[in-house]
Amino acid sequence: MPLRPSLVLLAVLLAAPAIAPASAAEPSLVVRDAWVRATPGAAAVSSHAASRGGHDAGATAAYLTLENRGDRADRLVSVASPVAGRAELHESRVENGIMRMRPVEGIAVPAGGSVRLEPGGLHVMLMGLHEPIAEGRRVPLTLTFESGATLAVDAEVRSR
Repeated sequence: MPLRPSLVLLAVLLAAPAIAPASAAEPSLVVRDAWVRATPGAAAVSSHAASRGGHDAGATAAYLTLENRGDRADRLVSVASPVAGRAELHESRVENGIMRMRPVEGIAVPAGGSVRLEPGGLHVMLMGLHEPIAEGRRVPLTLTFESGATLAVDAEVRSR
């Protein structure tokens, strides 16, 4: 008995979702509220940078919230930005009544959780700035995770 065209069409339509390519999944790592602290007006050029014909407008910090919507923990292991010679992950904490800042090798982002990089805690140090960073501008950051994932972010520059 030959199949009726309407039954063939119905079979194809019902099977389509199963054979269609999967849509792009929502990223499991998300960055929210990224911002960079503005640098003071006209920062001096260091003698080291000047001797190389470049500029070094000092350093500043970047802050953000990392959200992991996935079911596997990950770890932020590096950050890069074209506005800085280098970027490091840092932690500030009070030890014996004195605020101390030190580099950290990575920042854990728990599965289904989030971590805030904020003043007085975890943050990104942007060092060897190529120019002063003015309020109202946007600074590109590239975050790299232990899983191999990378996120490109444009952080707003704020005075505080």
